[in-house]
Amino acid sequence: MNNETAVKLKLTQTTASYRRPGSFVVRESYPLPPYSTVIGFVHAACGFTEYVPMRVSVRGVSAGGVSEPYTHYSFSAGGGYEEGRHNVKICDAEKTYGIMRGLSHVEMLCDVELCLHIMPENASMTDAIFDGLRHPMEFPTIGRREDLVRIDSVKKVRIDNRTAKELYDEYIEPFAKYGAYIPLDEANRMGQTGGTRYRLNKVFMRDEKDGVRKWSERVEAVYVGAGTEFNADESCAVYVDEDGEIVFPV
Repeated sequence: MNNETAVKLKLTQTTASYRRPGSFVVRESYPLPPYSTVIGFVHAACGFTEYVPMRVSVRGVSAGGVSEPYTHYSFSAGGGYEEGRHNVKICDAEKTYGIMRGLSHVEMLCDVELCLHIMPENASMTDAIFDGLRHPMEFPTIGRREDLVRIDSVKKVRIDNRTAKELYDEYIEPFAKYGAYIPLDEANRMGQTGGTRYRLNKVFMRDEKDGVRKWSERVEAVYVGAGTEFNADESCAVYVDEDGEIVFPV
């Protein structure tokens, strides 16, 4: 991947929630946006109507988290109203429908800083992504629709292959400021045994019959927090952009 060009973004969010699938009573958040969320953000900002294959590197940090209450509604499709079970009744000309309303909580991260690298598989799309992120088609969000993003910088950078020794000699500790998602194979190769392991969604497709979104590609990755010691052997190859920031593309 020597001399490959990536679009590099520095972003900030006052609050954000990157929901973990399977969390319901408390909607838990990933520590950083998963790959699918970042790819969706790029497509929305650039106005792409068809999927553009790309690799992304996700790094970032937050100041902590808080729990916020919200009103939760649950119902089954076509489920009729049952007194004593449902606390909301919806009526139409033919039937009454039951909805259960309750209080739940969502986990939110505060003062989020993100450093993203976007590398389209088709290099000719790099300029389109660069221009699209500089002049987004809609106000950008990452996570929920209310999780607004401030784009602090967008630029094109060169990605080089370096050794860990060069990284130690020339640059600041890679995880001193930002945490990162590291693909599991890459983490094993680098001897990065610490961190939290996730199976992150990356690419989805819609079922032609019912239109339901199904994930066609997931990535095993390790989340390494800011300040974690970098354990790679000095001869280990790593990817670094021209600013000296480490990159973990997937």
